[in-house]
Amino acid sequence: MAAAIVLLLAVVLPGYTALMRSTLEEGFLQSLGQQDVLFYFGTASVASVPEFEVIWVSCTCTRPWRCTFQAQGRDYVLGQERESRPPSCISVVERHLNSSVHVVQRMPGVCCEQLSVLQPHPAKGLLSLCESTLQGMVQAGDRRLHIQPVLRGHEHFTDMDLAHTATAGTLHLVLHQKLAVDTSPLRSPHLNPRRTLRSVVVPEVTHLELLVVVGPDVHNIHKQDTERYILTNLNIASELLRDVTLGANLRVHLVRMIILTEAEPEIQMSENITSSLMSVCAWGHRVNPLNDTDPLHADLLLYITRFDLELPDGNKQVRGVAQLGGACSSQWSCVITEDTGFDLGITIAHEIGHSFGINHDGTGNVCSTSGFMMASDGGYNSVDLTWSQCSRDQLQHFFSTGKADCVKDLPVLGGSLQHWKPGLYYGVDEQCRIAFGSSARACSFAHTDIDVCRVLSCHITPGDQSSCTRLLIPLLDGTECAPSKWCLKGRCVSPSQLSSSVMVHGSWSSWSEFSHCSRTCGGGVISRKRQCNNPRPAFGGKQCEGRDTEAELCNRQPCAGTQLSFMEEQCSLTDSQPLSLSLGTSLLYTWIPAVGLITGDAQCKLMCRPKVEQFMVSRGLEFTDGTRCEPDTPVPPGTVTACLGGKCQLFGCDGNLLSQKVKDVCGVCGGDGTTCSLVSESFTEGQAREYITFLTLPLNATRVHIINAMPMFTHLGVLVQGKYVVAGGGRVAVNTTHPSALEDSQLTYRLYLSPDGLPQREELLMPGPVSEETHVQVYRKYGKGYGEVTNPNISYSFYIPGNVTKEATPVGEWTTVTSPCSVTCGSGIQKTTAVCMDKDTEEHLEETLCEGADRPTAIPTKCHLPACPPYWVMGDFGPCNASCEGGVRERLVKCMQRQEETTVELPVLQCPQDSAPLSTESCNPQPCPTRWHMSEPRDCSVMCGQGEAQPAVSCVQTKNGVDVQVDDSLCAQFFRPTDSPPCVCPIDNKMQGKTHFNLKLAGNVMSQSSMEPVYVWSPVIGRCSKSCGNGLLQVWHSCVDQQSQLAVLEVHCNSLRKPQAYSMPCNPTPCPPTWHYKQGACSVSCGGGMAHRVLYCSRDVQGKEEVAIDLECGTAPRPAERVTCNTNACPPRWRVLDEGPCSVTCGEGILRRNVSCVQFQGAMKVKCLRSCVLKLSSLPQQCPVAYKPAPSAGWWRNGVSAL
Repeated sequence: MAAAIVLLLAVVLPGYTALMRSTLEEGFLQSLGQQDVLFYFGTASVASVPEFEVIWVSCTCTRPWRCTFQAQGRDYVLGQERESRPPSCISVVERHLNSSVHVVQRMPGVCCEQLSVLQPHPAKGLLSLCESTLQGMVQAGDRRLHIQPVLRGHEHFTDMDLAHTATAGTLHLVLHQKLAVDTSPLRSPHLNPRRTLRSVVVPEVTHLELLVVVGPDVHNIHKQDTERYILTNLNIASELLRDVTLGANLRVHLVRMIILTEAEPEIQMSENITSSLMSVCAWGHRVNPLNDTDPLHADLLLYITRFDLELPDGNKQVRGVAQLGGACSSQWSCVITEDTGFDLGITIAHEIGHSFGINHDGTGNVCSTSGFMMASDGGYNSVDLTWSQCSRDQLQHFFSTGKADCVKDLPVLGGSLQHWKPGLYYGVDEQCRIAFGSSARACSFAHTDIDVCRVLSCHITPGDQSSCTRLLIPLLDGTECAPSKWCLKGRCVSPSQLSSSVMVHGSWSSWSEFSHCSRTCGGGVISRKRQCNNPRPAFGGKQCEGRDTEAELCNRQPCAGTQLSFMEEQCSLTDSQPLSLSLGTSLLYTWIPAVGLITGDAQCKLMCRPKVEQFMVSRGLEFTDGTRCEPDTPVPPGTVTACLGGKCQLFGCDGNLLSQKVKDVCGVCGGDGTTCSLVSESFTEGQAREYITFLTLPLNATRVHIINAMPMFTHLGVLVQGKYVVAGGGRVAVNTTHPSALEDSQLTYRLYLSPDGLPQREELLMPGPVSEETHVQVYRKYGKGYGEVTNPNISYSFYIPGNVTKEATPVGEWTTVTSPCSVTCGSGIQKTTAVCMDKDTEEHLEETLCEGADRPTAIPTKCHLPACPPYWVMGDFGPCNASCEGGVRERLVKCMQRQEETTVELPVLQCPQDSAPLSTESCNPQPCPTRWHMSEPRDCSVMCGQGEAQPAVSCVQTKNGVDVQVDDSLCAQFFRPTDSPPCVCPIDNKMQGKTHFNLKLAGNVMSQSSMEPVYVWSPVIGRCSKSCGNGLLQVWHSCVDQQSQLAVLEVHCNSLRKPQAYSMPCNPTPCPPTWHYKQGACSVSCGGGMAHRVLYCSRDVQGKEEVAIDLECGTAPRPAERVTCNTNACPPRWRVLDEGPCSVTCGEGILRRNVSCVQFQGAMKVKCLRSCVLKLSSLPQQCPVAYKPAPSAGWWRNGVSAL
């Protein structure tokens, strides 16, 4: 018996009667929407709802399973019989990796626990238990109970008090069916038990058991999302097949899904569509068990491919193929569908319709050829996706003739696929990518001519935001179509239009893989994300709880530079990008981080400022992940603030994002403060006008806190690695952070002022651990003789690892220490320095412990070490002595030695010969280029007058200093000299009348300068008309002297033999993209206005303009986006200043207006009384009865209104 996954569970059962309902049942019905009523009872009409009862089912939590409930006043006990075994529950996905390796996975959500009726006897049942919910039927005498759980979201329809009066358990729905008296028992001893289970079924409900085979080409596209994608389209097909307009009451059950990752040799997809279908059916006949009682048997095989199917006439618009009426037959129970996106679900339903004997509308029937599911176009243009009356009639005829008996048995009851809306898992962007390719995305503007949910509209060309391509299929149910609105049945609806049961709460997708570390040192970030799209929250549902990003710091080893320098590098990379200013100007700046000017998320937006200016601007999208940032508010010690996705995020001391892990006072992440000890002291001494070290911080010290409460005449100084980072110049420091405010470990100095602006308190903070030599000093302006007011008042504390016991202060004395010689060879200098050492232990002490003793004076002395060895010094190589065929270049090599404080040159033999550098090296080894060579002209072709002298033209190449003749193809044919230059033999009167003469002598005469010159036509090549993009150059001919190659007058050459001028293509390389623009209308018609330009980057391709992305025009001159226009002065006009009263109170009178002649020049108006057409100081005007003129600022010209 085939185990199955039921795509949709609602059934319609006959034999029901609508009786009087209790308050509980009425309350349940009233809480349901129309779709919910259809889901539970198979009818959308409340009046047609059969007799039902709401019950509570209570089940045990462990094996052996046992459930109890009460229905119609009778108690029922369900359980597992001792001798029974769990039935075969095989609802699986098979991945065929190759011909010998298959991976089998059980599909999620499948429940296999089957229960029997223990009480009352002899009731029988078919029931499955899944997560404390029951589903199935119980038959007791002439009553049959159909049980299904109440969905989540419908459980709170009743009052809590009433709910508590019932037995604790899970809410279920029981539909009561009255059977005829001769109803057969559920199991007959004479029948095969498994066969009987499948045959006891209500005739009106049919069950199609489906085997889905996914081709390798489909799997290669969808990868790990293949199962979800296929199930989504099966859900769509299932809803279409159970649509009321078909009248089939057909339930689709998925028995098995086989995903092929390699091609099966037996499945031959080809242009012959019939042969392709036959190969699929034959392969399916082998993998699909023939026995209908086998758990893996399927009634129909569905093969999904991306192969472009083709009809015999060459039409490739076909998307599927099936044998008409082939369902339930042994040979043709298979269909092929082409994966073209989310209209695959429509194709599946369409082809299954063919398999059940439904022909195209209009083919052998009177229905319209379009508008319904079985239209010849596949029903894709039927947005409502309904079935015609012809389809309904053909399906009823197919069932009535007994050809669909294979779908009249009941599969094993098991878990089912949830009734989710596919659009909650696939947004519009995903639907576009599946339909049009990976670069497609949702259209960015709306269409007003059709509901947004009725078509899939996408941008399919990268970078093109101006056009969208429509696919006439509705968006998936559950797709968000507007704020707080979602698509449902091709309409954009809000939660207020739906029942509460449709509400969908968001759920997270799986986590993506962790990204690569964003930095190689200094603490980069690796991160991974998930999306609230599994499903998306919809119809008023809740958003996902928790974070969508997980991240942690990586490669935390220190870099050579600081965190600030890493930020500086990113700002400096934009130095070559000009900053566009107003009026179309742009300037180049040297950019540095805007540290100290901005904090928080805004700082991570690649915010930089010019080095010499005081403004800041974002120079790009964002800083690299892991770039440190300054938080808006103080953060716990040991935590790190770093940029992630353009936001300043807080990482715990364990390196994890928002882990809230902090370091204790000992510097231990998550520690309890028990691994270190507190050290606290005070200091009030010092020496006038000197920096005195009062504290040298131990390495690994933490939570260093130093306060000077008397900074009026004293101040703190800090030395780190021998350099002052706080003060040091005899003046109190300003607020500072070392090395910078971005460092993970930093020293912070703050000076607090009194209301009078005087120093009131100094504070020094170091979270630690201290990793560098750090000396804290105090400078006092006056000595002790000036009173206590001039003394420092310093208190300090810090923690060091382990326990500290206070020891007696050591006594120090000065000891001289001689430094090593300043050189490693030859003569140098040694210095003696004074060191403070413990008298007893001879350990180094702070110099303050030796202040009472006399400090020895440092005396430098000479030191002599063995003489320095001689060494080679090389100069730079000079130029090569040949441009090709291998030359030589030389350099100067010397043997040198350091003696005392000078360097002298030695003979080369005194330097080590095994390491002697070469003074020469070969260069320019490339072969010499070929060239044309023309020998002396041969004999002239005529005895006298004009002829031709043919020289020997050959292609030569210099090898080893000698010209060697090579193949002519190696020389440029364009530059080949002419083979037959003209020649002129002089006419010798002495030779007239002679038939023989010396031709060689005549030819030799040509090469002598004393003989007559020879003039020939020589080509002249013009300049190319374009520097790129297929230009033309002109070639014409000029008369030149053959020997001097100089141009002469054309009369010297034979005009009849002058070649024609011609043109030839040149510079075929495509031109780079440049900026172009479309300019809008001017803002004014005169007086100077502004016009806006829309800039775009484009190139010329074969005479047509092709738009490119802006980045391709990066360095090309960018036109101004605003330009001045219509700068011509405006004509002078009369302006009305004020008006007087009408001369009469009724009738027609006269009123006077004061006017002025003005003219606009730019934004200024200038009086120009001499320029107006009519000079008037006042303008009389007739006024009508009861007319009272109002003041007007209108413009008048020649007395005519121009408003």
